[in-house]
Amino acid sequence: MKTAEFGFSVTKFTDEPSKFCEPGDTLVTVKGSGCGKTTFANKRASISRQLKALRPGGSINEHYLYYWMQTKQELLSILAQGTSIPGLSTSDLTTLRIPVPSIEKQTRIGNFLSDLDTNIRQETQQKEKLQDIKQSPKLWRE
Repeated sequence: MKTAEFGFSVTKFTDEPSKFCEPGDTLVTVKGSGCGKTTFANKRASISRQLKALRPGGSINEHYLYYWMQTKQELLSILAQGTSIPGLSTSDLTTLRIPVPSIEKQTRIGNFLSDLDTNIRQETQQKEKLQDIKQSPKLWRE
């Protein structure tokens, strides 16, 4: 199985972790202004109360779940509105009906979208390098 090149940055450390995500989990922001945003866990880490880790079972491909959840970001954001601090409940997430084609089809879909994201990232990095070269003062020296 392919390993997604997504992930997150560790921003804080704790001496007493209580909740963890595992590689392959889909992380969903459930509190605050970013409600509904998702990322793919590429490593084990302690997570805060603002995140829920969705761990796919044997009948759901991890990349398929991640990409499907991305299609629900706007819906989740709408569900979270209405209070001073937006939030999603566990039932908001567990009542989502995920279409579950065969594991083979899920794997093809997940791999295709993962490859597409990889290509987009590579193209973006190449464009940024070319912009840096274009902006380089060395080009304009005699």
